[in-house]
Amino acid sequence: MLKAIERLNSQNIYFDIVGEGKDKNIISNFIQDKKLKNIFLHGFQENLIPFYTQSNITVAITDNAGFGISVLDSIFFNIPCIVSRSSASYEIFQKYDYPFTVENEKDLDGLIKLLNKLDEINLDYNFYNEIYLKKFSHEKFISSINIQ
Repeated sequence: MLKAIERLNSQNIYFDIVGEGKDKNIISNFIQDKKLKNIFLHGFQENLIPFYTQSNITVAITDNAGFGISVLDSIFFNIPCIVSRSSASYEIFQKYDYPFTVENEKDLDGLIKLLNKLDEINLDYNFYNEIYLKKFSHEKFISSINIQ
C-alpha cells in the first residue's frame, strides 16, 4: 500500500495508519526514506472514534489477515472501505455492486486508480444504511453467539 501512496498524483490525500505490528520499523523506514509527508503513524490507540469521524475512506486490502474489524467499524461510521476481492472482508460486499474493491493486496494499479479518483467517487455511498442495517443488528449478533 505504501508503494501505491508514493505513486499518487494528489498530495492532498493524507493517510493515518493506526496500530502496530511486526512491520512497524519497515513501514517507518519506508516513509522516511521516500520522504512521504502525507502518511502519519499513530501506533496503538485505545480510542479509534476520532480517526473514524475524521476519515473519508478506509483502506483494508490485506490478503493474509482474517476478517478485519476495521471494515465493520468503517461500515458503522458510514465510511467507504477499499477491500481486496481476495480477502475475507470482501464476503460482506460481494453480493452488492460495491465500487471500492481491488483484486488483491498486490493490485497497486487498482488502488492508485481508486485513490486518484477520490474526488470523482461518490463518497456518500451509504452502504451502512442501504445494506448493513437490513442484514445486521446487535440482536442478531447476540443471538448468533448464544449469550444467555
